Amino acid sequence: MRGKAGPAKIPGLLLAVFAMLALGPPGHCAQSPEADGHRVLQLPNDDTPREIIYPYYSLREGFDSKLEMMDRAPRPVEFRMAIHGISGQTIWAKPMTIQPNEPLDLDIREVLTDLSADTHGDFSEGSLSLHFKGKGNPLGGRMLVEGKYVSWNLGPVWKEGEFGQSMIPQRLDTFWWDLGGTRDVEIRVDNTSSEAVVADLYLDFKGKRHPSAPLHFAPYEMKHLDISQLLAQMGLTAYEAPLGGMSIVSRTAQPVLVAEGNITDSETKRITGLDFPLSQMQFASALHATGVPISTPRADSPFAGMGNFTPHVFVRNLLDSEQTVTITVEYPGVTGPDKAVLEPIRVGAFSTEDIRLDSYYYKLPLPLPYCALRIQYNGPHGSLIGKVTTVEENTGKVSDMVVRNEWDGYAGGLASYWSIGDNKEIYVFFTNMGDKVCRIGMRVDAGGVQYFVPHLMVDPHETTYISMRDLRDKQEPDVRGHTIPKDVTEGRLFYNRLDDVPLEGRIMELPRRKMH
Repeated sequence: MRGKAGPAKIPGLLLAVFAMLALGPPGHCAQSPEADGHRVLQLPNDDTPREIIYPYYSLREGFDSKLEMMDRAPRPVEFRMAIHGISGQTIWAKPMTIQPNEPLDLDIREVLTDLSADTHGDFSEGSLSLHFKGKGNPLGGRMLVEGKYVSWNLGPVWKEGEFGQSMIPQRLDTFWWDLGGTRDVEIRVDNTSSEAVVADLYLDFKGKRHPSAPLHFAPYEMKHLDISQLLAQMGLTAYEAPLGGMSIVSRTAQPVLVAEGNITDSETKRITGLDFPLSQMQFASALHATGVPISTPRADSPFAGMGNFTPHVFVRNLLDSEQTVTITVEYPGVTGPDKAVLEPIRVGAFSTEDIRLDSYYYKLPLPLPYCALRIQYNGPHGSLIGKVTTVEENTGKVSDMVVRNEWDGYAGGLASYWSIGDNKEIYVFFTNMGDKVCRIGMRVDAGGVQYFVPHLMVDPHETTYISMRDLRDKQEPDVRGHTIPKDVTEGRLFYNRLDDVPLEGRIMELPRRKMH
């Protein structure tokens, strides 16, 4: 990462670019925002109706849900919240206004109770949507669902992006692994439209596609799907399909279905989130994961002393013919970014594979501090989906690594909360997936100060990171002479790539390493 060697700071004229960070990430790399399929897109203006969807909340016994919001726009935004119950019954909250840079937390149980909704019946779980007018992506936030043993963060789905393009998947594709015993797969699918919808459901395993009964959705209805139950309807047990995939294809002209799901383990109480990639953003036949711990990390790694990690690369072939997958491990070398290309792996038609990277450690100069993983396939764009997890071998703890398409421009921008404490650190990882240097605009809001991180550049195929604690403690002035206040422990951050170079970023929370 440029800046460690101390080159010249980013010129002051780029502050105008940085000021745009609050408006959301740029469009996808090397692609035109003018058309979405055969539909000519209309750029939203200040009077364009917009909608953000949160696919799931739960108020079931032992669960609570809270919507944590922040306004990323330089203007107040008025919005209304529509909450949808399991059957599709809908209730509207009163209009609310969020001010610039204002955090706003909404307890879903309290909101529904004030609206006299039955939180023990139809509204015990469901989805919600935020409705407002305007351009860009001014509202940010997350749904925090907390239970006795688990909690997870759910991000929003934009019904339309800032270029007017659909951000709802054209089809829902996901996969599972290690099914059986106390492990099961639970999926919740929402109809986001006011019309009834029919969708076709397929299960892929052992190289074959198995059609299931079509799904019939009432307006705004949520359906629960259980993979073990669907297999039982076919006369099969989970042990006969330990690895497999599910696809849901709506029969509507425009995409309207969104989903959220987990692999659950009733014995260990662990939950692993499922991914439903946005098919419209699969512009390359390559996927990337950044900030991946591998083996026993070196002493200079943020993961040092945290265990022995085995990365798993899961891939699902959506085609009815075989594909070849090539994994490249990218890592910090002695003189700069380095890589190791692993032997190609064949993935059969309609098949899901679990690729353990410890089988290839002999090709790597271990120990490494961390790595990035490039997953390239030889089929058409979007014909393979993937996921990366790491298993800490001493405890069995599984952690998800975010996987993005190499030319998904939204992977290069983010707005998020951050907080550090006596036992917690926040790191921001970046991987430059392109062949040119990528400049990054990054702004930190904390203690009433806006701080623009100076001279932030990432070399081609480099993976690097920023420690939020170190960034604060270094007290390096930005181009306006501002520093992050020494005593702050929380705030917000925004980053965006400033060049047309594929970049992936990721925010990671890790335990704090105690120095003796």
